[in-house]
Amino acid sequence: MVDDNDANVAGGGVALGAAYYGAVYLSDSLVTSNTAEFGGGVLMDAIDEGAIVVERTTITGNASLADEESYDLCGGGLSVFTSYLGTATLFQSTISGNAGGGIAAVNGYGGTLYLLETDIRNNLGIGPNNYGGAGMQVVADELSVTELVRSQISGHASRGEPSALGVLGGSGGGLYLYGYQTTPSSRDSAIANNQSTGSGGGLYLAGYAS
Repeated sequence: MVDDNDANVAGGGVALGAAYYGAVYLSDSLVTSNTAEFGGGVLMDAIDEGAIVVERTTITGNASLADEESYDLCGGGLSVFTSYLGTATLFQSTISGNAGGGIAAVNGYGGTLYLLETDIRNNLGIGPNNYGGAGMQVVADELSVTELVRSQISGHASRGEPSALGVLGGSGGGLYLYGYQTTPSSRDSAIANNQSTGSGGGLYLAGYAS
């Protein structure tokens, strides 16, 4: 168990980093009641062909302490950074009951994020201006991969801020993904029982190509 820890920046409970063909595993663990600005429970930072695997692990009751005016959720449960063929994998794990969003991920150039048989549920999105994705928020760069397989995102609500132009932000109650020249995919997965004050109660996808 990793319980009741704090980090000023990232990975309140556990910080995992891998690069240059290195591999790091976190298995059969409970990560709870930890805080940080990014990744209240866990930080996964996989770059330059490094690989990180979190398997059969529960990440619950953690919090991101990012500024409440932030437009981005910062991963109360988990923050993920990948680039240059780095790979982050969640397998048979649960991310639930975290404040500041379940997962916040930046898939940089050529990075990969896999969710396999993983349950993301009942996480809280804080911050009145957040773009959305209380369950999972992903920014995906060129040639990156974001894939969900036999996974579930459920029980979330993303709320934006009222304005003269209507409600700003809060799109994609369960999953918010913004990508550049990337193709996300989902197989045998469910996005259910989520709510949004913006667009896309369950799922919001936006992207562009140069």
